[in-house]
Amino acid sequence: MTDKIAEVETKYQTNQYEETAKELRDMEARLEELLVNTPAVLERAVAEQTARRQAYLDGPIDLRIYAGQQLDESEKELSYAKMDFGKGQYRQSYTNLRQAMRLLDEVQGILETSQYNAQVAQMFDDFTQAQDNFRSILSISETALVDLAVNNPDGKAMALAVSGDTGPGLFRDAVEKIYTQAKALKPPPSKATTHDQVLQLFLMARRAAMNFEKLTILDQFDKKTAREIIEQGFDQLKAARRQQQEIEKTFREPGVDSMIVRTRKAIGVQLY
Repeated sequence: MTDKIAEVETKYQTNQYEETAKELRDMEARLEELLVNTPAVLERAVAEQTARRQAYLDGPIDLRIYAGQQLDESEKELSYAKMDFGKGQYRQSYTNLRQAMRLLDEVQGILETSQYNAQVAQMFDDFTQAQDNFRSILSISETALVDLAVNNPDGKAMALAVSGDTGPGLFRDAVEKIYTQAKALKPPPSKATTHDQVLQLFLMARRAAMNFEKLTILDQFDKKTAREIIEQGFDQLKAARRQQQEIEKTFREPGVDSMIVRTRKAIGVQLY
């Protein structure tokens, strides 16, 4: 029941306020009556949330850096819940328990959001590395590449021979791999919009890579199409880079949604 309440809360949308609020009130009421009228279940619930809080403290991430207030306040609420239970004040015990649960849900949200940010940041690093590996082409200006491959004396588009670790085929493979990883990543509710932008970014990068891969067969196209292939490749890559920069800005904004949690070895808040 508590998991179901948390799920409904995370999926809340403003255009469904009345419906969601009613569903939450009904579920809260059922849960309260269950726990208040079944002391053994209430006692077990308090113990489970106490263990949950301790698991956060004992985990590999030093969450006190990011959620110290929630962890401290949840400890107090759980302590009150235990004391009230011992006095037979089950309804008050439940009230304190629910407050502790909400605080611990916030901790979980911070952890999930931070982990998501870290995964996206790694994808951005990989994307940057893929472009650096493809610098034999990307270091050439769009105008120069068009002059080289299209505006040549014989009047025909010319295929470009690019081999080794910097070839367009390997660039596309790298981008395809990142795009596949992005599609498989499941964002927390607070990052749903950001994830849509991440997918758009890597889809655009994928299209750019597909165009750059055609550089090796440009001689199979007329000059107009060859020029469009080069121009589209650069335009799409520029659009992907701009999208990346916009997403990176959200990683530098104040608030828990911007944090990237590191292990206990790190000191302070690490931002992308």
